[in-house]
Amino acid sequence: MSSILNDHEKTGMDSKQRAVSRLIAQAGQMLLAHGAESTLVGDITRRMGIAASMDEVEVSLSASSLVITTVYQEHCVTTARRSLIEGSICVL
Repeated sequence: MSSILNDHEKTGMDSKQRAVSRLIAQAGQMLLAHGAESTLVGDITRRMGIAASMDEVEVSLSASSLVITTVYQEHCVTTARRSLIEGSICVL
């Protein structure tokens, strides 16, 4: 019975971690689309993840994408997104 509860608790936390990863990736996309510098994007996305109880947040930016990895209780979730650039040049 306890293993079922532990699995259920893990599943709930896994879905929270995925939701946090998606949220900060979306925020990063929006910041990039509106001309934020790469340092600011990295700092804000890391701070959002830490504020949402993640143990670590790693951010990698390129000219056309961002990759975010969140770590919570030794479990990693990585998400990659294209940079949304609306009619402007993205300088990273």
